[in-house]
Amino acid sequence: MSKLTGKQKARARKKKQRSEKQQKAKYYAQLKSRILLWDASGLNEDCIDLTQQDDCEKIAHDLTRILAVTDNGVGLSAPQIGIHKRVFVMRPDHKKNLIKILINPKIIKNSEEEFTMMEGCLSYPGIYCSIERPRTIKLEYYDEKWRRREESFSSLSSRVIQHEVEHFIPYRCQVGDYWRKMKFIKSQKTEEQPKIEEGSPALQ
Repeated sequence: MSKLTGKQKARARKKKQRSEKQQKAKYYAQLKSRILLWDASGLNEDCIDLTQQDDCEKIAHDLTRILAVTDNGVGLSAPQIGIHKRVFVMRPDHKKNLIKILINPKIIKNSEEEFTMMEGCLSYPGIYCSIERPRTIKLEYYDEKWRRREESFSSLSSRVIQHEVEHFIPYRCQVGDYWRKMKFIKSQKTEEQPKIEEGSPALQ
């Protein structure tokens, strides 16, 4: 038996750190892969209220874990991971990573004042569009302990909630609607492009 030298210990430590980093990256990738993308089957379906007979704890846990590993996600709804229930999680200040769970949310009041802001969506990566929404809303929902709440939200929190609630209704997500319009326009332009025959100057 022999003792490891200082250099050998350092190499072993670096190897362990690399292995842990790779395992962590793989775990994160597996979680992110659960997010339904584009017009995936299951993304645009009607959602129903969550009940206490459902496995609320597991659904909330899954949503929380997945949102936590996204780079800049501030909200994630159950239908985005294939669960057609009215529940979502959010963290408007993603730097603090404080995630809030909202069950069966219902917007009961909107402010007349609106504001416009660029929005993206985890189900439509890389797509951003300008959307106008009420600045303040009043929301009725249940928390993770099934306590009924009424709370007012404004600015970014209000916007996140309005965005996530859209996911409960098929094809209501405005970012997804923007993507579909852009996709259609692009397909129309492709069809209208003149065909270039072989031997033309453009191919030489």
